[in-house]
Amino acid sequence: MPSPEPDSNSPDCDTGRRRVPSGLIVATLLGIVLAFYHGLWWPGLALVKRDAMRFFLPIKQYLAERLAAGELPQWFPYDALGRPFIGATHTGVFHPFTLLYVLLPAPDAYRASILLSCLLAALGA
Repeated sequence: MPSPEPDSNSPDCDTGRRRVPSGLIVATLLGIVLAFYHGLWWPGLALVKRDAMRFFLPIKQYLAERLAAGELPQWFPYDALGRPFIGATHTGVFHPFTLLYVLLPAPDAYRASILLSCLLAALGA
């Protein structure tokens, strides 16, 4: 009876390929993302001057102010006669990167969230 062939995922299987350390892969992807977005860290540079500056950045600043005060923003009073804030999906109240807006100034947090999003997308690809 012939012996069973080793599974290609088992440690006993030698396919002749060298394994690349995962740290090297992460460092390479980080380098690619940072090279692509190299201009994001220039002082005073606005990433996008339309929707990001006029719509998303003020929303994120308001969200950071409310979270720093220790409350979840229920209502956004600065749009028309006001509107619900916490239930609107575009506000991103429960997004994990929202914490960046509490820790950093809003423009820096916006740039950091772009870089982190792209890095995580590259790692998942």
